[in-house]
Amino acid sequence: MIEKYSKSSSPMLDIKKEFFDSNDKLLKEAVETNELYSEQEPRLNCKNCEDPIGQEAFNSFGVSYSLCNNCGHLNGIYEDSEKFTQYLYSEKDGKNYKENYVNNYEDRVRSIYMPKVVFLKDVVGKCKVNDVGCGAGHFLKACEDQGIEGVGIDPNKSLVDIGRSQLRLNQIHVALLEEFEWFIESSESVVSMIGVLEHLREPNKALEAFNRSSKS
Repeated sequence: MIEKYSKSSSPMLDIKKEFFDSNDKLLKEAVETNELYSEQEPRLNCKNCEDPIGQEAFNSFGVSYSLCNNCGHLNGIYEDSEKFTQYLYSEKDGKNYKENYVNNYEDRVRSIYMPKVVFLKDVVGKCKVNDVGCGAGHFLKACEDQGIEGVGIDPNKSLVDIGRSQLRLNQIHVALLEEFEWFIESSESVVSMIGVLEHLREPNKALEAFNRSSKS
């Protein structure tokens, strides 16, 4: 049996300090995003289990949410349309979204992602990695520093450009996260999706594609 324990939260709090310092600006942006989200088609089925969506549970900053009666998943009552996800992650080459992920690049790699790579080496051993939703390549950079080969995809060109400037060997490509056949057909043995499923329009399709693959 392998016993592992979570890393300290203090480095994360230091890196995320900007979220507290810029609260007013970020709140304004969130309200604007919620307004666009509220213009999308109503959600009929739970994003998690695909059962019919339940009754409205509460409203927060202009958006209503529903708890699924079957699995208990908390759903926004509107669909994550292609238009909406492009606005979030790809519009203007993703320059708006990238602002949350570009500060303290080396600190993020060392404090957040390096422990994940050490865990990967301890549990899986020698491997190659597909990083789906790799963002600015923090995880791939930590892999590279530990001698692990990897390749990543992300729809945000601005983040990909940052990652490419930091990586020496591992590679990142601009691609839609929904292109799941990409990692099924690739030669890498491990798929990583760190903080990605909640951003996908159809997360179950990603899990189905993973099940069809031979990846770890």
